[in-house]
Amino acid sequence: MASLLFLLFWSLCFSLLHAKSPYLSPSIFLPNYGQMLSQFKIYPYPNPNTKNTTLSLSTNHSSSFSLFHQTLLTSHFITSDPGEAHLFYLPFPATPQFSGNRRTLARYIRDVRSSFPFWNQTLGADHFYASPHLIAVDSDRNLVELKKNSVQVAGFLPGYSTVNGMFLPHKDIMLPPIPHRQKIGEGGGRGHLVGEKIGEGKKGTGQFLGCYVGDDTRQVRSVLEYLREDSRFMIESQPLDLGSCGFCLFLYGGDLTAMRGALWAGCVPVVISSRPILEMPFSDVLDWNGIAMFVGAKAVKGLAGRLEEAFGQGRHEEMRGAGQRAAVHLIWNSPPRPYDAFYTVMYQLWLRRHTIRYARRQNL
Repeated sequence: MASLLFLLFWSLCFSLLHAKSPYLSPSIFLPNYGQMLSQFKIYPYPNPNTKNTTLSLSTNHSSSFSLFHQTLLTSHFITSDPGEAHLFYLPFPATPQFSGNRRTLARYIRDVRSSFPFWNQTLGADHFYASPHLIAVDSDRNLVELKKNSVQVAGFLPGYSTVNGMFLPHKDIMLPPIPHRQKIGEGGGRGHLVGEKIGEGKKGTGQFLGCYVGDDTRQVRSVLEYLREDSRFMIESQPLDLGSCGFCLFLYGGDLTAMRGALWAGCVPVVISSRPILEMPFSDVLDWNGIAMFVGAKAVKGLAGRLEEAFGQGRHEEMRGAGQRAAVHLIWNSPPRPYDAFYTVMYQLWLRRHTIRYARRQNL
């Protein structure tokens, strides 16, 4: 009930403020999100060898994977009745020794196939798993079905996964990383980053037109060399007050974890890439073209003019507001909070429940 009231409040705020929505389909998102909260059910597989002990993800690996796994298994989405489940969860360990080993992973799927009837009914199309290890095409039948049919909740590896065909955007989901400096559950769910001053720079008229925060690598130097000579830009490798910048520059393929902090601070992200960008977190939910600007590496020399034009046309203010509202979806909380990273991952899984399913046996 509290979640539904929160939905109504969120919707009312959008209407009153006439704000630009950060969603691709704003009229669909809110009611669909409410349906997910009340209806979505997931059946987690027990260990196929014992049928009563659920496998655990390693807590020594990526904290976002561990947090997602633990939060899911203790959530109201879990059901012990496979007959009412929309999706099936394969909770195998996200460790190199397990999910990074093709032979071990193939054996696990084979055990699931032989111990439970659900995989064979859809060839794994209504199954999902969380693993940072991307699975390449393999001749083993079990891995082929896992790779092509099941949904992978994968890590965010910009510039690598899609190019190599190891991340399939039409079905797979990217798990937003937890920034190294985020403290889960603190700061009102925002998990402030060092250097952030939330709420400052609200008018989008910071001291600098654009700022870059990140490692000063050779690639960064070659791409941003031209901007170093422009006093309107701050090229800095240490954390700074993002509220003092109108736009925050990110090099695609590098560390994008600071983007969430930029969105919260009202600093519109500018993503610079040498190739078309096919993957961003929650790209089938968030309207990234209305939240960030995407610029080719060869167009950096004309970047200042484009950013000034965005200010003059009022586009910066629209994108800044939409970005601040979208930032909540990239935040991890424990316990989870409405619209945060966990619930947005669940929403993306909810969207993928409409898969081609074979008729289930009547005795299940």
